[in-house]
Amino acid sequence: MKFAGHAIVAIAAAFFALSAHAQTPQRFTPDKPLKFDNGTPKARAMLSRTPEVRDLVAEAFGIAAADLNDDGAGEIIVVSRGSGFCGSAGCQLVVLKKQGPGKIAAILSLYVGSEDLALTREKVNGYRALAQMDGKGGVAVGDRKGTPLYRKPMVYTVQAGAGKAPAPPAPPATTAATGAAAPAKPGQWNEAQVISQATGGRMKARSGTYFDKSCNEKTDYSADLTDLNGDGQPEVFVNVSGTCMGGRAGVHLSLYIKNPAGQWKQQFGFPGMYNVLKTKSKGYPDIEIGGPGTCFPVWRWNGQQYDILKKCR
Repeated sequence: MKFAGHAIVAIAAAFFALSAHAQTPQRFTPDKPLKFDNGTPKARAMLSRTPEVRDLVAEAFGIAAADLNDDGAGEIIVVSRGSGFCGSAGCQLVVLKKQGPGKIAAILSLYVGSEDLALTREKVNGYRALAQMDGKGGVAVGDRKGTPLYRKPMVYTVQAGAGKAPAPPAPPATTAATGAAAPAKPGQWNEAQVISQATGGRMKARSGTYFDKSCNEKTDYSADLTDLNGDGQPEVFVNVSGTCMGGRAGVHLSLYIKNPAGQWKQQFGFPGMYNVLKTKSKGYPDIEIGGPGTCFPVWRWNGQQYDILKKCR
């Protein structure tokens, strides 16, 4: 299995460098233990349609069901039991949420030291957390020096906004004053062209596979088009799956924004999952970066690029 040293450093810097999340409880209490069954061919066929776990379920894997947000619709939890997604950091685990008929999306991805896990009674962002157990009925405490959870409870939470299905595209609109066409909105762009231009031709669709030279392997990706500042021009989030680039988060995040000169500029470029917040700066929303642990940093637009705003001590 490949581990990128810069990816692990980026995780530590991006996720754990700096104020505890406002909604995070001071203590977590184990409630419901998770029971993983062996992954079956039927489960593999279903899950292989989801890019975030396609490669993971190609090998041996365990699967469990649990209702993390108490909505009556259980989430799917998949953990690797194969050599390709297990290493010194543990084995990759992904929590999947159903978003409609035939649609499943990842809401949490991390590495765990063992399958001795439990849901907590407490919730963060509407979801029960996952706790690594210590074998005595309590939450394990990190004992590896130099890691983000050293001497801290090994608890993993779902970031705010995860699992929400995207809104349907809006119909074409006109301005009230002149009847002229309004600025383009999501659903009206040539998505393949925008994605290709933003990524320098590496990606050409909303999802697919490309060959990453730095990892020397084929990697799954997904691209999300959005208009962050309401100017009618698209921005592009790119999520690359896998541990080579994504480290313990399992996902590598980039954001492409076109500058006034018409050039696409990359933002972020490190492991994590994005959450667009309601607060704004200079027309652009703040962005929270989720990943392992319970504290998620926030980045703010400074007029030219995104800079760190909220760190996690």
